[in-house]
Amino acid sequence: MSKGEVEALYELSHDNEIIIKKADKGGATVIMDKEDYLSEIKRQLADPEVYERLPHDPKFEIARDIKMVLEKAKDKSIIDQDLYEFLTIKFPIAPVIYVLPKIHKSLVHPPGRPIVSGSDSIFSNIGIFLDKVLNLIAGRAESFLRDTTDFLNKINELSITGEVLLASFDVTSLYTSIDHKRGLETVSKKLLSTQFSLEAREFIVELLKLVLTKN
Repeated sequence: MSKGEVEALYELSHDNEIIIKKADKGGATVIMDKEDYLSEIKRQLADPEVYERLPHDPKFEIARDIKMVLEKAKDKSIIDQDLYEFLTIKFPIAPVIYVLPKIHKSLVHPPGRPIVSGSDSIFSNIGIFLDKVLNLIAGRAESFLRDTTDFLNKINELSITGEVLLASFDVTSLYTSIDHKRGLETVSKKLLSTQFSLEAREFIVELLKLVLTKN
């Protein structure tokens, strides 16, 4: 880069009046007015159908609940000491919310896709553990699609005859729209086809319930 480009990047990165984020789609880089960016986050957090203000920081109560589940599993030899320590975050931080601007919907005051960064939060390592476990059963589902390439490979193998109507649909806030009770029931049922013992399956579901209801 030229000297002028380096200086421009330095000035942009130290400008407290703007926010620089990647776009939600397309890979573009978006420079937003800081006040507009914060207003979008506040608008979303103000929705009582989605968020509620808590009277206090719940992480210490959550830590106690997690400890009870982990100690019971360790006593039954479902997990060993190393996994127990991995799943226990000693100094958790509060998750941080940010949004990715949806400039494909509007270039002026674009809505934002909310992302909650749970790195080093109380559920971060439990999430990693559950992700590995659930990936074992998710890939076996008939409706499973890993990514766009996987989808293209699957439709390339289809033999379609007669009149066929192709349709697509989108779900607003897909993951947070999944009913917790039905989600837990589905996971419990799918775990029956694995090599996990009954106690191990109950432990996995108990951890998942904590994540879904306490996160």
